[in-house]
Amino acid sequence: MNTWLLLLVRVVLIALAAAALSFAILPGSYLFHLQITLVYVACSVMAGQLLGWNRPDFGLWRLLLVCVAAALVGGAFLSWQLARHGTEVSLPMLVVASLIGCAFCLFFHARDSQVRLRAQLAEQARVTAEQQRLLAESQLRALQSQIEPHFLFNTLANLGALIASDSQRATALLELLTRLLRTSLVASRDPLRPLADELTLVETYLAIQQVRLGERLRYRLLCQPDVDPATPFPPLLLQPLVENALNHGIEALPAGGEISVSVSRRDGQLLLSVEDSGAGFGHSDSGHGVGLSNVRQRLAALFGERGRLTLGERPEGGVRAQLEVPCAP
Repeated sequence: MNTWLLLLVRVVLIALAAAALSFAILPGSYLFHLQITLVYVACSVMAGQLLGWNRPDFGLWRLLLVCVAAALVGGAFLSWQLARHGTEVSLPMLVVASLIGCAFCLFFHARDSQVRLRAQLAEQARVTAEQQRLLAESQLRALQSQIEPHFLFNTLANLGALIASDSQRATALLELLTRLLRTSLVASRDPLRPLADELTLVETYLAIQQVRLGERLRYRLLCQPDVDPATPFPPLLLQPLVENALNHGIEALPAGGEISVSVSRRDGQLLLSVEDSGAGFGHSDSGHGVGLSNVRQRLAALFGERGRLTLGERPEGGVRAQLEVPCAP
């Protein structure tokens, strides 16, 4: 309904302008010129618009021919009607009206074609963005599925070794593993989860490793008061850093060491640091590995340039790994 109303307004406005132009050039009253231009413009513009709606791929020259034919048919009908009432219609007047009608028809057809093209490009961009989002989600799930078995297999191997040597510690480890799986199994399939859940998972993971390593492993977690525990955070993004610090830092030293996990905010960014007092880069390849590679890929897919992972040696020994992600993904 709105489209037809817009078309009617176009026809009236064009006819008024065309009648004023022909009235200034050719003899006759303005009302007489308006009658002629109204019929010509209505026929040519409506023909062009109808073709544009139903046949957007119609060629320009074909469209022009249809408009001219529509204008001639309308003009012949009008001339016949005016002749019946004794009014003479000159050939120059018919030519001018036909040219004006065709010119306006081509103008609006071109403009409508441009509007349709923009709408098609916008729809194509929307579809492309949706496909890229789905691809990114599938890639993230694939990367996450690589991390989960890596952690679980290591823990189960440790559990198997403890069952034969220390059943009490094996029972404690089994209880911790059950708690870890209970809290993370469902939530880890979500793209985001509360930050508090991720910190709980890391704390449980460190408790599991402390059962295995005993006094060789000490750890502490610190979350600054200005950090909201409910902040959305990608699951299993922090745990690989802790695992890396444990495997390449603490276990590389006979005496073990300490792992410190801290969370803070700065300039709208969430900073998560994992520090260890272990062997450092000189005694390990702690800057590489499947876990860290997956973390970097997930950061790039989730946050682009806004997500960063930096690694560096601490002056007092050991390695500091820091995640930087937006507070509101």
